[in-house]
Amino acid sequence: MDSVSYDFDKGSTHVYQEYILMRTEFYLPGEIYIPKDVSDLVQKVYSDTDIEIEETYRKAYEDCKIEYHAHKQNKKFQADKFALANPKHNVGPDKNISKWLENSNNIAELSETKGACEVRDSADSIELICLQEKVGGYGYFGDKNALGELDNNLAKEIAKHTIKLPTGMSYGENLDKYIEILENYYIKYLRNWDKYTWLKGNLAIIFDKNGDFDLGNCNLNYAEKLGLSYERKE
Repeated sequence: MDSVSYDFDKGSTHVYQEYILMRTEFYLPGEIYIPKDVSDLVQKVYSDTDIEIEETYRKAYEDCKIEYHAHKQNKKFQADKFALANPKHNVGPDKNISKWLENSNNIAELSETKGACEVRDSADSIELICLQEKVGGYGYFGDKNALGELDNNLAKEIAKHTIKLPTGMSYGENLDKYIEILENYYIKYLRNWDKYTWLKGNLAIIFDKNGDFDLGNCNLNYAEKLGLSYERKE
């Protein structure tokens, strides 16, 4: 951050709205004691109290404030799609909570990851189950054999084998495209996972024998020693 021009690096503005960054810089003291001072600083930054910012930056601050509140309103709208409707007062004795949980338009049905993104802006939370093609099925990296018949215990183990999309892939419209591709992949190849609580709604990639996977405009590669890498297509 530049304390004179309120010029923030691109990485910071990917994570926080500029309105929040400007308020943070305004309230940030010359010396801070962690963790003692953190709570008070956070409460000041996110409060509704206006700040007496220099006239030079007043218009920029007001513009950022409008953008911030518009962004919050949009997040609320997106989150409402995943909220349960109010229960009916005339629920009969033959009904149970499963009827309340039904989502007739399937907005929230495909993947929990999509819902988390809509609600939280949490790029770093995009986790995928990571498996590899084997003769006769799929299995874990480093194992030669395919996994056996799927049951609840095996589903629990599979759910532990997760990776995260690189941060560089997790912003903007591309993220929605990647999630859509992976949701369709799940429907086409992994729909039987719906039978198991540990796996249902989780996005997954089954890499080929070379550790490669084609994801839209990116080629992914997973290696045990190097982890996940990606390369954008020309």
